[in-house]
Amino acid sequence: RDVVLEAVWTDGYSLQWAAEDVRGDREVVLIAVARGGTALQFASDDLRADREIVMAAVHQDGTALEFATMSLKTDIEVVMAAVKEDLAALRYVPRKVLRKHGGLRRLVTRTARESEEA
Repeated sequence: RDVVLEAVWTDGYSLQWAAEDVRGDREVVLIAVARGGTALQFASDDLRADREIVMAAVHQDGTALEFATMSLKTDIEVVMAAVKEDLAALRYVPRKVLRKHGGLRRLVTRTARESEEA
């Protein structure tokens, strides 16, 4: 575990070489996604469903939304964080979320407005 912690601290993507049990270690994965958001793809299924882990990932790289569980892909706060970081994350937003929130244009406008207010 210590070796993996050191490795992900330097390069989050080194999580891909870790043993399964380490990919389920919350501390290791949180460090990995903070260094490289799309390292989320190498996390255990349970951690890809963990809101805090996914938020850390999408704050680092919005396109990490691709690797979140469907329940988090439909969480508007997670979606907004991902889109705010990278508009390319929109390709991973389920259509039902876009419809529910008034479509693509409205979601992007809302994200931009909230970015300006922050």
